[in-house]
Amino acid sequence: MKIDFHCHSFPAGFFRALKRYYPNVIELHEDAKGLVGIWAKTPLAAWDHDARLEDIDRAGIDVEILSNPPIYSHVDEHTKELCRLTNDAIAATWRRNPQRFKAFAHLPFNNMDLALKEMARALDELHFAGVVVASNVGGRYLDSPDFYPFWEEANRRRVPAARRYPPWATA
Repeated sequence: MKIDFHCHSFPAGFFRALKRYYPNVIELHEDAKGLVGIWAKTPLAAWDHDARLEDIDRAGIDVEILSNPPIYSHVDEHTKELCRLTNDAIAATWRRNPQRFKAFAHLPFNNMDLALKEMARALDELHFAGVVVASNVGGRYLDSPDFYPFWEEANRRRVPAARRYPPWATA
């Protein structure tokens, strides 16, 4: 079985919210194929479920685990909404084809109480396979005491926590 553990999923609603909150961070363009976000000088197509199924079939991939690392490019008062919006959109995607897609949840790490609540919602209600964290979140590294409640809960639940190295982070 071939599993793509590092599949980025960019919901169109996430791109639009990112543009609304951080207008200088992303450019949005519509073309014949749909919405494209230009982020960090990189064109990123908004999620197209059917096109992605065709891509993974062509590549011989059995399962993809979806995540959206750019969510941690800003960690502020909008992070809660961006995480929830992304988690809901990705959950809708994997539910359409649960044999082909799984997902990692995104958490608003700027507020640990909110992060733990979203983790519980994503795991218990949305049935995500795990959670995703970047190599650092808002300049705080994963071994910071601020993250201890997260690690304790992830350990208690025995849930995978995938670390990503986004382009703006230092490893």
